[in-house]
Amino acid sequence: MPKERLLAQLIVVCRASGRALLGRHKSGRWQGFYTGFLDEVRPGEDPAEAAARIAREQAGIAAGPIKHRATFVFVSEAWGRARELEFIAESHSGEPAESETVVPEWFAFDAIPYDRMPADDAIWYPSLLAGKKMRGHFDFAPDGQTLLAHRIEDVEPSAIP
Repeated sequence: MPKERLLAQLIVVCRASGRALLGRHKSGRWQGFYTGFLDEVRPGEDPAEAAARIAREQAGIAAGPIKHRATFVFVSEAWGRARELEFIAESHSGEPAESETVVPEWFAFDAIPYDRMPADDAIWYPSLLAGKKMRGHFDFAPDGQTLLAHRIEDVEPSAIP
């Protein structure tokens, strides 16, 4: 089995207005889908610093402070195994702008387009937006899109791997 990939995803939220900034992917496996700002962590890069870099590259914003909220393992024959660290930032500077890879868009917490997001997001986003800390495992079908099974648990902050 190929080496586990390490990914970082940053979700920028504005608690005062109850909104989350997501990005619609313009190409690749998630083309047309919304996610937080998501990409691989570079070798030797701190994952939280990677999350900040990804937000700068994909949306043109400086986000922070960045807080680690969840760690998930994703498995599929389509793309192997990935460990994804989920981060949240409740403030940012700069106006979100379209990049080569994503189109950023604000959504009210109760209007997040889960039907246009990866299948796992509807399971854990609400808890993340509510401030919970989690860890979990998601198994996808060989098509890389269909969620077959998952387990997720709330944890104390010190227990997030």
